[in-house]
Amino acid sequence: MIQIALKRLAHSLIVLSLLMTSVFFLIRFAPGGPFDSERALPAEVQRQIEQKYGLDAPLWVQFGRWARASLEGDFGNSFQHPDRPVSEIVLSALPNSLSLGGIAFLAAMLIGIPIGIYSGASRNALWDRLVRLLLLSSVSLPGFLVASLLVWIFSIHLNLFPPALWDGPEHWILPTVTLMLRPMALITRLMRGSVKDVLQQDFIRTARAKGLSRHTVLWRHALRNAWIPCIGLLGPVAAHLLTGSFLVESIFQIPGLGRYFVSAVLNRDYSLVMGTTLVFGLILVLFNAVTEVLLSWADPRLRTPRRSS
Repeated sequence: MIQIALKRLAHSLIVLSLLMTSVFFLIRFAPGGPFDSERALPAEVQRQIEQKYGLDAPLWVQFGRWARASLEGDFGNSFQHPDRPVSEIVLSALPNSLSLGGIAFLAAMLIGIPIGIYSGASRNALWDRLVRLLLLSSVSLPGFLVASLLVWIFSIHLNLFPPALWDGPEHWILPTVTLMLRPMALITRLMRGSVKDVLQQDFIRTARAKGLSRHTVLWRHALRNAWIPCIGLLGPVAAHLLTGSFLVESIFQIPGLGRYFVSAVLNRDYSLVMGTTLVFGLILVLFNAVTEVLLSWADPRLRTPRRSS
């Protein structure tokens, strides 16, 4: 187990290094700059600004400076907010993003897993067909459409929930539902298929032949194996929650890291783009590493080294 964790840590560091290098050069090669405006600045003023922020040096020199400073925890100041360090912006916005993603993740798991289990054990009953329809709708509808429908129905017409901001529990409902629908559908579909597959295995037939009740066969025998594939969804679900939060935070005006990231990309705020990308990258590689370790713990076959033939 320790060997697997160390191997995954090494892979994660390589992936994170490649990610940050790619993002650094891609954002610099993109058209436009952080100080572009409709009215062009005088050449002397432009040169002084570039010297102040170190943008006059070659790109490889700029990357080296950023990498060295980031290792020391210094991500520089935001170009949009010159008086605020990037680390301060990240620390102030990250709790909102983690709260949104955490609530959506828990809701998707707590709703998706029981529905998937019951649907998988229903054997093409009416409930199973309704669940499949729900899954198709949840996966097909884009996030911006779901958010618009929820605001139109529950905020404008029914006046039940606020349409924006993140000031209290009543503000959490619509953004959480918008963000959780697709992960919930993925979890439900995987759990449903896994339960159906396990219920057809020989050891389940043996348990039934012993006269065990349907409830005992399902909860004591089938689910011990059926829940393992859901662990593999931790990484993809985390990725969706992070990328989906960009849209959700922008639509519902949530002061989270995703909203800052979108604004930074549009305004070519290099320092803020790199700082937020590093945080998102760390979260993703952490989730993927935890997923692989948990899978190895849950399935002993993954811990057994393969013998060469």
